[in-house]
Amino acid sequence: MKQFKSILITIKIRQDVYKILPFITLLSLSLISCQNDDKAVNSETEAESAFVLGYINATPEGEIYYMSVHKEIPSELDISQAVEVGLDVELRALGENVYTFNPGASTITKWEVNKTTLEMQVVRVLSYASTGISFGLSNIFSSETESYLSDLEEGLVMEWNPTTMSITEVYDVGSHRFALLENVRTRQNRGFSLNGNPAWPIKWQYNQCCEHTNPEPGALIGVFDVISKTFNYYSDNRILSADNQHGEDENGNIYVPAARDDAFHKEYWNLGADSNLVNKGILKVNSDGQFDPNFLIDLDEVFNDKITMFGGIVSIYENQFLINYHYRESGLSDEFNNRWDIWDTEGQFALVDGSTKEVTQFNGFDGMDLAGAWSLTTIDGVNYLGASRTGWEDALLLRQDSRDTYSIISEFPGSNGEFNRLAELW
Repeated sequence: MKQFKSILITIKIRQDVYKILPFITLLSLSLISCQNDDKAVNSETEAESAFVLGYINATPEGEIYYMSVHKEIPSELDISQAVEVGLDVELRALGENVYTFNPGASTITKWEVNKTTLEMQVVRVLSYASTGISFGLSNIFSSETESYLSDLEEGLVMEWNPTTMSITEVYDVGSHRFALLENVRTRQNRGFSLNGNPAWPIKWQYNQCCEHTNPEPGALIGVFDVISKTFNYYSDNRILSADNQHGEDENGNIYVPAARDDAFHKEYWNLGADSNLVNKGILKVNSDGQFDPNFLIDLDEVFNDKITMFGGIVSIYENQFLINYHYRESGLSDEFNNRWDIWDTEGQFALVDGSTKEVTQFNGFDGMDLAGAWSLTTIDGVNYLGASRTGWEDALLLRQDSRDTYSIISEFPGSNGEFNRLAELW
């Protein structure tokens, strides 16, 4: 109902003037109602911005994944207001849509977000159960109509269309060299993009302790060329194994750290002649997927062996590698089954210059009591990190304010989980 800007009512005063008072009253109430209706409509404006958060709450049954959309990032999460999407699920955002990947169900779900209420609604579900792919956490978007999901243990890459939610083709690319080895367990990286081509490092480790000979060692990465539809594996035997995480600097250069488990191999396994491999190192990946032969940071060397476990690359900024590590003078536990107890201690952080290898102790997390931190994303030039306090009970979301300072902008207390994804939808 449109609001009346002006109303002219001429009333000839008669003795029965009181007879028209009910009409005047009704008209006045109607005008007020119209004004209120207009205000209600105008109040339902679209949100100027929207951020999607994906986070994990660890339970005895497994890691339950939640997601929620906010106009501004909340200072503390409330999972009662979030969408629960299942166990071991992964979230990705493309444009204004959210996609969740459920490897247990072999499905990809596309969600849209109401721009006024920020409520999430399922648009469509794509099943890839028929492809033979069992790994669902490796997706890389190339465009609005082209995306790639891989399972390199099975040697498969699936091309699919995020717009139509349909499978384009499944490519048999061959299993990697660690696949199906009896004494080896592998884990595939979530991946990254190299010049528009999806790439996935492979992490391997022994299944059991402790007298195995080393399979062919080395960092391993698989790259799919989206133009030629061909696939190549590249390796570097200067380190024992690549981790299933990576680091990226502000210029888009990709760096792969040695696996955290590599610290265990020298301590507990008999590696024979391979014991001189770098087990706490960082490699650089060139744009074609080859490892840069001229780049290697050996953290045992630059720290003078004052590092027990390498926790990973936190961020890279102005050629300064912010790394997470744990050091205990007595080393790792004497008992293999207690090897991860060092991971529960308070983490230490340092900056390593990528050129000079100079080490500077980092104090930007002082007072936060962090066990570990990791890169999540960059939004409008600002870096955001996931982190956990010592004991891994409280999950934190950090924002980089300068090269040397970070602040806590959101918390998920008592989750035993982590902030897993952050994206700006619009």
